[in-house]
Amino acid sequence: MKARTFGGALLVSTAIVTLGASASFAQDAFMDEAKAYIETVTAPVTAWTGPTTGPKAQPDKLVIYVSDDQRNGGARGVGDGAEEAAAAVGWDFRLIDGQGAPTTRASALTQAIALQPDGIILGTIDAREQAPLIEQAVAQGIKVVGWHSGGAPGPIEGVPGVITNITTDPLEVAKASGLYAVVDSGGTAGVIVFTDSVYAIAIAKSDATAEAVKGCAGCKVLETVDTPIGDLQNRMGSSPRRCSPSTVTNGPIRSR
Repeated sequence: MKARTFGGALLVSTAIVTLGASASFAQDAFMDEAKAYIETVTAPVTAWTGPTTGPKAQPDKLVIYVSDDQRNGGARGVGDGAEEAAAAVGWDFRLIDGQGAPTTRASALTQAIALQPDGIILGTIDAREQAPLIEQAVAQGIKVVGWHSGGAPGPIEGVPGVITNITTDPLEVAKASGLYAVVDSGGTAGVIVFTDSVYAIAIAKSDATAEAVKGCAGCKVLETVDTPIGDLQNRMGSSPRRCSPSTVTNGPIRSR
């Protein structure tokens, strides 16, 4: 009986050691892959891989960039780029700041339509949120395109008036955000993900970010917080202790 007990205990111990070694190996492999991925996506871009041909530009047009919020570095940066491009093409370019709230975004878009432009660029304005005004603009012959105005590049489901939505793959951006926190913490990240359910692209990114973090055995998603992005700076003031050691912010703003 003692021999059997000893043998059984030995087998159990061996199994535990084997399982522990397997888990450690899997975690090491995950971290190696995460480090390689982050090294690739954070490397400097030295060559243009986008389109090199297109339709001939039409000068002498009035184009208005309606920014979701000029406090948002992403929306502001794209507006700067649009202004630079407009100068090169010969467009009359104007910018209207939506100031980060649904009512002020609607007001900004209404102002833009009243100016009867040839085109409107939506700078992180969620197309579904402002669908009635977008359709109003299209009915007046105004061309509308979006930047981060939907959850994926191309046409936006439910808002056919937007010719196309220009965006990077939100799932790849989210994966990079999550794995950066994992790698930066050495595989021990406790992560709070901030999102804003007003934006389809924010929800897609925050869900994918959480999944990327969950792939790390030593990491944990502490919480996903749904909060208005325009008020994030004020609300973050009460969260620093909870955010240690890593916080990832998703949405139509730059990830930290």
